Amino acid sequence: MTPPFRSAARRGALLLAVAGLTFTAACTPDPTPPPTGSANASGTPTVNELRGPDGAPLAAKVIDVATAKAAAEGTEYSVVAETPPTTASGHAATAVGVRPDGTALLAGVPEGFVAADGTLAGDATFGGYLEGKLTELTRSTALPVGAYVGDDVTVWVESLTGDVAHGRWRIRAVAGDGGARTIAESKDLGVPGNVHPAIATPKPVVHDGRVYFNAAYVEEDGTSRVQVLSVPAEGGKVRVEVRGATTPVVFDGGVAVLRLGDRLTEDRAQNPLDTVGVSVILDGRYQEIVSVGASANPGAQGTISDLAGGGDSLSFMRQGVLYVVDALDGEAVAISAPADSTFLGVQQCGSRVTWSALGPEPAQLVYDAKDGALWRVADAAVTGRSMCAGDLLAWDHTDNWSEKHTVTLVTRWA
Repeated sequence: MTPPFRSAARRGALLLAVAGLTFTAACTPDPTPPPTGSANASGTPTVNELRGPDGAPLAAKVIDVATAKAAAEGTEYSVVAETPPTTASGHAATAVGVRPDGTALLAGVPEGFVAADGTLAGDATFGGYLEGKLTELTRSTALPVGAYVGDDVTVWVESLTGDVAHGRWRIRAVAGDGGARTIAESKDLGVPGNVHPAIATPKPVVHDGRVYFNAAYVEEDGTSRVQVLSVPAEGGKVRVEVRGATTPVVFDGGVAVLRLGDRLTEDRAQNPLDTVGVSVILDGRYQEIVSVGASANPGAQGTISDLAGGGDSLSFMRQGVLYVVDALDGEAVAISAPADSTFLGVQQCGSRVTWSALGPEPAQLVYDAKDGALWRVADAAVTGRSMCAGDLLAWDHTDNWSEKHTVTLVTRWA
């Protein structure tokens, strides 16, 4: 396949359960059998209805998840930390991101913080947890729901209501000076309140000094749609990058997005299940990497979800299958979830992609696009949420002492 571009940066995505609420970064379809299709001259199966950057059917090398090698602690990885279930002040603690130095970014939520009507009461905290010490960055009546760590800035989203689909949020940033500031807020951007939860929450990433994020807007015809915006990391004017797209991620080729079609939900909002492809933003236009053929089923079975990126590749889920596509040459691999299992929480940093497998044999899986190695960390308590930063891979699991709290295991890979 023809390489679509060459150039240079890193990743992003999220599924968070905190204070009894679930925030999803993408809709995950029911697991289905491995991809089917014809074979090309080399015998590599072509993926039904997916096309590569040159428009030809996407050919993917199928990897059997059963061939994953067992990753040994102390050899393939080491444990950096396991986050506490509560903060020192007794707030329920949930990790919303990690830094390359091993710091876990924790949201601390007091009991009764979210009322039955979705309003917030009291102050939640946001800060870093490293080597048993918690450093508080902010304290406010807002719920931290996701963070992204750039080279010199940490960016996170705070929901101003218990129901993220109401579209009330703000994006905050802190740089080396340690001062937190708000750089974008839904009320200033005209964000409507009838957005599907899968695309309602911004997923911020940082590239070339700017913070990219998705946000809903209202068209002249009254329909709610989604666009990707950006703002300087230090704050300033917000600009529209592209419309009809969501879930920006950063990789060495720049910023990639998940493109949506024109189908609407019953409440006249853009349908997050109507995905038409994955593209790189280039000067306000799209450079296509993967597209969904016109014959694709525009429902849960046809959707692309869990977009992530790192190094030269982009990864995503479709029909219960994880795809990792090299954006330079179009080469791809496909890893299918067993019929009785589900893949969740795809994240990517550099060449490593990590995700949780839920089912009879629960585990955290790691695929390295650089050498093609597939690793498995057996973990009976995985919950389906992953994070990463640099050579750190982290995932949630139920703690093994009380089995009542969800904590995050932070690991460093060799």
